[in-house]
Amino acid sequence: MTGSRVLHGPCRAGGRDAPAYPRRAKDEGIAGWIDVQFTVGRDGIPQQVRIVAAEPKGVFEKSVATAVAGWRYAPLPAAQAVSLRLRFALEP
Repeated sequence: MTGSRVLHGPCRAGGRDAPAYPRRAKDEGIAGWIDVQFTVGRDGIPQQVRIVAAEPKGVFEKSVATAVAGWRYAPLPAAQAVSLRLRFALEP
């Protein structure tokens, strides 16, 4: 999985495991991307995780939502909105 990100504000990742590549997608050679939005609370825990776009649909959403919910960020003085595009690609 590869990723690009746009962080709105001074959010810094503390612990971020990459989303798991779904087995069916890996077996079938499916690549794609997910746009996800969430709020990092003052405690550094992602909240209100929302998938806003996916290509292809129905393949990577669950993996991304699960991973993002487990991410941790440095504590913040105020909640911070985050938008990310996560790309899934198989290594040749």
